[in-house]
Amino acid sequence: MAHIAEKYYRFDIYQGYTGLFEAIYRIIYYFHMPLFMNLSGRIFVTAYIRNDKIEGKRFWRHWVDFAIVYLIIGILTGLAKMIFAEDLIHPFSKTDIFLIPVNPIGHTWYLYILLLFYLLAYLGYKYGLHRYKKVGLVLLMILCFASYYVPSNTYVVLQRSMQFGFYFAFGMMFMPGLDKSAPDSQMNIVLYRILPLIGVILLILKYYLYVNSGGDIQSKWMSMIIALGCSLLFIELFSKLQYLQKESLLNKIGLCSLEMYLFHQFLVSLFIKVSGKIGIQDGVVNCAINLVGTIAIIYIGIAILKKIKLYEYFFKPYTVLSRKRES
Repeated sequence: MAHIAEKYYRFDIYQGYTGLFEAIYRIIYYFHMPLFMNLSGRIFVTAYIRNDKIEGKRFWRHWVDFAIVYLIIGILTGLAKMIFAEDLIHPFSKTDIFLIPVNPIGHTWYLYILLLFYLLAYLGYKYGLHRYKKVGLVLLMILCFASYYVPSNTYVVLQRSMQFGFYFAFGMMFMPGLDKSAPDSQMNIVLYRILPLIGVILLILKYYLYVNSGGDIQSKWMSMIIALGCSLLFIELFSKLQYLQKESLLNKIGLCSLEMYLFHQFLVSLFIKVSGKIGIQDGVVNCAINLVGTIAIIYIGIAILKKIKLYEYFFKPYTVLSRKRES
């Protein structure tokens, strides 16, 4: 949703809705990547940690799968940027495709950083460094603060690693979420009641001051509290919604979240072009069609691949190859 709104806002496609799209874009961008990183840290622990030890074989299979997917999506992203050159927000060069192993293209930086974080987390568990996770979390918080002084456009991997390592580690450290056996413990009250409340208040204040002053507040600590507080709010909120934990459509869509992230940029740009051709004039209708259409196409595509048993060949190629070798 944020990426759709960003394109509409930056290119001023629907002038009557520019303010609305800017609000959606800015508010979501205040916390959405820290939320994803927090969830990714939790997923790492859930998937690979058993009795405080790392499942090495399972980890490496998935890590190599992920690396292959990253390279493929990186190449496709580069090709798409050449095709939709006039719709780009950031400059792009053809030579960027050859630098994919060291310099991610566009939204694929998230996959690149996850590969790095997963590898570091694996090494931490393998060599027992996770025993010092509280000290590590404090150091990562300091790096997160320092990241705001690193140019993000010049040193993408360095800046994003410094900025989001704290949220990834936080997700690993507090993976169980709200302790159901002690819901009123001091730690849970701070993490899932007070901090989210402060985060939401600061988010509203930050955007209010932005609208009325014409410039964003550059407070690093405010940005970090908003990011962490709003992330914890959404994690706790969705953990309370029982219908998301059952065999509901929203839950099934959530299971395709990685694929949604991988392909949404392509479809968002495509829908913008198509809607312009067929003459959809209302910005809200266009945005809704883009959002629902993107989700539907990716979800149906993944369902078809699973139905015809080709999903793993696309998204887990190394795992498939390893199974064949073992058999």
